[in-house]
Amino acid sequence: MTRRSRLELYNEGSVINPTSNAPRCICEYDDSRYGDIPTIIALMIALITPDRGLERLASNLQQRRLGLGLTQAGLSVRSGVPLGTLKKFERTGQASTAALMKLLIALGAAEATLKASEPETAVFASIDEVLGSPPRGSRKRGWRA
Repeated sequence: MTRRSRLELYNEGSVINPTSNAPRCICEYDDSRYGDIPTIIALMIALITPDRGLERLASNLQQRRLGLGLTQAGLSVRSGVPLGTLKKFERTGQASTAALMKLLIALGAAEATLKASEPETAVFASIDEVLGSPPRGSRKRGWRA
């Protein structure tokens, strides 16, 4: 007999207080197939809003700046990003991609960011999987709307 369980999540992926009115994801799952709650949380897609993502990015770069002992003015000079733009970015997370790239380079985070954005490549366990997979060319344009 399968037992069904229910898991409610905040948009950050933590277990919520059922009385909260915060946005949430409710997931029902089969205990016999997936097991315990940590396994389910690991399987869940990270639910993050664009605004929250920008805030976290700005906070992460601000912490990196402070860890390097740089002032906002010092980072502005090193990166070539105007001081006002840097202050606005750290406060709101809003900046152009060019300004963001300059900041990433100056803080030594550009390589890790570029690596994280690389497309995933197929991993094959055996030569049979390689030979059995259809050849895929590098697409120049997308096909989905």
